[in-house]
Amino acid sequence: MDEKDPYMDADLNSDEFNIGMNDYQVEEKKAFSTPLSAGEMTKMESNGKNLLKDITSGMKEYGKD
Repeated sequence: MDEKDPYMDADLNSDEFNIGMNDYQVEEKKAFSTPLSAGEMTKMESNGKNLLKDITSGMKEYGKD
């Protein structure tokens, strides 16, 4: 194993990790095969805007010392 390569970490190559990733891929494929309703899309856009506001809330004040 190459100790310099973080992607060769034993945890990333474990059976538990691979099973979890396979489950995630199945869920993701199912989610993308079903279109979002207009209400779901509006809610997702609103949540995204709120998250961006939370992340950038302190940016305006940054560097004003």
